[in-house]
Amino acid sequence: MKILIASLICLFASTVFAMGTMDVKTGIGYIKDSEGKIVCKYDLPKGQHPLKDGYTYTEIASKKELGNIEVYKKPIKQLTIEEKLNKLGITKEELKTLLK
Repeated sequence: MKILIASLICLFASTVFAMGTMDVKTGIGYIKDSEGKIVCKYDLPKGQHPLKDGYTYTEIASKKELGNIEVYKKPIKQLTIEEKLNKLGITKEELKTLLK
């Protein structure tokens, strides 16, 4: 089910930004962005599918191999306490007053 949802999201994103096409033969594979990062996996019907310009696709032989492919995840920036307070609109002085 997760792969189906990811495939649909990937397909939707490719459709919205479609400039090229991919000729899917095995139905299973992954897509890399212009920086070479794997951005999604796909499990699609064989045939023509949209592909955003600058992106490439790689087909693989089996779903087992697809399970071994790791999709790139953007690192999460850890905020400092000051940055968190700033996002909330709270000054250090206000926090000190609240904690008294």
